[in-house]
Amino acid sequence: PSVSCSLFLDENPSTKEELMKLRTLILTALMCALSVFASVSQASGWENHRKTISYAARYSPLTASQMAAVAEIESGFKTRATNWSGSSAAGLFQVTKGTWRSAVKTHGRKHGITFKTSRFNPRANALMTAELLSDGEQALRKVLGRKPTGGEVFLTHLLGTGGATKLFKAKGSAKAARLLPTAARGNKTFFYTKSGKARTVQQLRLYTDWKINQLAKKYDTPKTYRLAAR
Repeated sequence: PSVSCSLFLDENPSTKEELMKLRTLILTALMCALSVFASVSQASGWENHRKTISYAARYSPLTASQMAAVAEIESGFKTRATNWSGSSAAGLFQVTKGTWRSAVKTHGRKHGITFKTSRFNPRANALMTAELLSDGEQALRKVLGRKPTGGEVFLTHLLGTGGATKLFKAKGSAKAARLLPTAARGNKTFFYTKSGKARTVQQLRLYTDWKINQLAKKYDTPKTYRLAAR
């Protein structure tokens, strides 16, 4: 990614207004620097895990680029990531301990993954997530009566299949945070707008679809498709 940050400062600010302007510009520079660092880190993370995610996507209803979007949202492609809110979620796709045990019990043998396999193992984390997404997609088909979108499938990962099912059965005008308060506290960027306004169920569904598709575009390359097809 190419990001450019340019600032023009007075060398000797002399008035209160100029000092305020200087402080604003410095904060802007810091924000820009953090944005550049995040972009570079994500690009590097994708390159490091492209083959792993593309392979795992073969067992998922999501495309490789959509799974990459999920990895960016969940961990920023950091394999040693843990959840800041106190959840047991860990690894590339932030799988909780309970979910991990359930996934390994159901799908582990197929992939040579056992209860001794660490959630921080990126291959294992990606494969169990792919299998769980497939389970979630099948459950949503029964609820929706159709093939769910990529964003809807992602919600089974974000909220759990039970939480996603509850969300989809609710009225579109209902406040999603009231419906799923615990999930809302740990995923504020999805349940609330930047201004702090609570999203409705319908708004959350639309936002999630938009978010997954926008992020996936960054990883939607012919090389990704070739790797996923192997």
